[in-house]
Amino acid sequence: MDNVVKTKEYFDKFFLKLDYIKNTKQSIIIKSTYDAIRKELYGEVLDIGSGCRVDYIRLADIKRLVGIDLSLNSILNTEISKNFNVIFILADARNLPFKDNYFDVVISLHTLHHFSNNTLKETRYDLLITFKEIYRVLKKGGKVLIVDAFINKTMQKLEDSLFKFSVLFFNILNKPIVYYFSINDVVKILKLVGFSKIEYKGLNTYNAMFCPFNSSFGIPFRYTPLSHFLVKGLK
Repeated sequence: MDNVVKTKEYFDKFFLKLDYIKNTKQSIIIKSTYDAIRKELYGEVLDIGSGCRVDYIRLADIKRLVGIDLSLNSILNTEISKNFNVIFILADARNLPFKDNYFDVVISLHTLHHFSNNTLKETRYDLLITFKEIYRVLKKGGKVLIVDAFINKTMQKLEDSLFKFSVLFFNILNKPIVYYFSINDVVKILKLVGFSKIEYKGLNTYNAMFCPFNSSFGIPFRYTPLSHFLVKGLK
């Protein structure tokens, strides 16, 4: 089974549990994320992998927010005030259903590591295709904001060497695998697609010590050398 399908099924099933977690121990990660992006949002905003929490729209002068997600249950159970112009669409980031040069800002918050597929080649290709789509739908001068956990290059070599084993292991458990990119990976692909003025900074999330999920190593996230960063690029 395609790992994207497994990811969709996982979030359809556990979205309520995930939302509860985000309201408790992961609150420090959410706060750091919102603090990092709050001054960057304006106009028409696209949120890739919006899930069932879009609290950040209260922090900025957003004309309209369009959230896309693979999980129908997450979309149907999103709670948002009627005072905000928000639209949610069931869609795949690799094939965005929007016209060219439409959005002022595209954001991806804690979603990148779910762009995993059954091989490393497919995983990196999916990220390339997604970034191409983001570039396409952004207006000239628009920006992409990515917040996620990243791994250093040394540990990524270990992650890559264990990837086939991880896929087999999680297939047995019938769970989706996640893959953590390095900053260098993301910057390289963003440049390849055409983004410029790319910069990144670390977020104060205490290395995501409260994250409840397992990494692609098969061990709890909190025990892995992962750190959260905000990556920005301009079209």
